[in-house]
Order: sequence, then structure tokens, then C-alpha cells
Amino acid sequence: MKNSRINDIAKTAGVSVSTVSRVFNNRPYVKEELRKRVLEVAVDMDYTPKSMARRDTISIVISRPDDFVSNNYERSLVRSVRSGKAERL
Repeated sequence: MKNSRINDIAKTAGVSVSTVSRVFNNRPYVKEELRKRVLEVAVDMDYTPKSMARRDTISIVISRPDDFVSNNYERSLVRSVRSGKAERL
């Protein structure tokens, strides 16, 4: 299946979205039988996590950078981020 989502996996595996999330994040409190079922369904459905949904993604919202920053370096950095020119760390 193309573009499978967590909701699709949960429905097919007969579990909640929370359970699928716990399995994918290797959290406790999931019976081994359910863990195996969810992972098998994910493989069968060719599930690939979306990179934007990952934990290592951050967002910054600065509506008025000139009021927020105190020096030219910070001002330049904020403007680069706002314009999409900042490099990914």
C-alpha cells in the first residue's frame, strides 16, 4: 500500500493509534503479541515514517525579530531562518 499512515496501520492491525505510536517509539506497556502484529502490518503496508513528523524536527516562530534580538548577528540569523536560507544543523 502506498503512503500508509499510522491510522491505516492501526485499523488494519485492530489496535489504537496510540498503540501503534508506542510500538514505533519502542515504548513499554505493549504486549509482545500486539507489538509483533503492528510491526508485521507496517512491513506489509510498506510504511515509511514522514520525516517532518519526527521528533528531531523543530519549529521556530518569531513574528517581530527586530524586537526579539539585540545584535546584528542574531538579527541576521533570524532573518535567514525566516527566509528559509538557514542551514540544517
